[in-house]
Amino acid sequence: MRQGTEADSKNLAHNLHLLSKSMAYDMKFDRQYSSGDDSFGSSYRTKKKFPNANKRFVCMECGKSFVQKQHLISHTRTHTGERPYQCKECGKTFSQTVHLKNHQTTHTQLKPFSCSECGKCFAQNIHLKNHLSTHTGEKPYGCNLCGKTFAQNVHLKNHLSTHTGEKPFRCTECGKTFSQNIHLKNHLSTHTHEKPYGCTECGRTFAQNIHLKNHLATHTGEKPYGCQECGKHFARSGQLKEHMKLHLGLKPFTCVECGKKFSQNIHMKNHLATHASQKKPKE
Repeated sequence: MRQGTEADSKNLAHNLHLLSKSMAYDMKFDRQYSSGDDSFGSSYRTKKKFPNANKRFVCMECGKSFVQKQHLISHTRTHTGERPYQCKECGKTFSQTVHLKNHQTTHTQLKPFSCSECGKCFAQNIHLKNHLSTHTGEKPYGCNLCGKTFAQNVHLKNHLSTHTGEKPFRCTECGKTFSQNIHLKNHLSTHTHEKPYGCTECGRTFAQNIHLKNHLATHTGEKPYGCQECGKHFARSGQLKEHMKLHLGLKPFTCVECGKKFSQNIHMKNHLATHASQKKPKE
């Protein structure tokens, strides 16, 4: 408990130092500007010597600084979890207006951004950019800890939690914690029992959008997930992940009866049935 108190004190002292440094710069800048004494040259030299000197608005939680006060206000919502902007169509809330505007395109069904490679259309330009990496195979975002690379920055950020073990997203119903917000959202459906994602072909409903997408493959026969090792294709990403264990030689599933290992859980379950049949008394 004492260590936590000392750490909190150090963080507070650090934040106060940043704030006082920012305020000192403001006062110095104001004096130079009001006196008219080489205000432009002095300001320029200050910015060269202190490149962050023009970032006067400092977050008291993490010490990050911003040029504009509005940027600081938007940033603080990452700490408070505040989402003041609500979609009138579905009630979903957002921390920033730009996120709300991007979300609203999902209701209009407008998809003005099309891929020149395959013709697939997207509601937002960022989604098109992310999609293009599936054609180029480019993975520019690399993990400094293990070297694993990703096509999208958000995937790298999600991956980093596997190294830190941090799980900042907590379920208010049962207290379970998650490393990613999307995992928490998916988990919440187990409490509400809501299934908002419906199949237009057969009417079946699902709690998560990914489950609906996987289900749609049963109607279309599409198998978009291809193995780069052998070229085999699968309808679901989970099936591809299970298949990759064969190439990697991973066998994480162990039989509690005999210790035999398997690459897939379904294979272990099938194997367990052989033990169950052996235990049945002969008539």
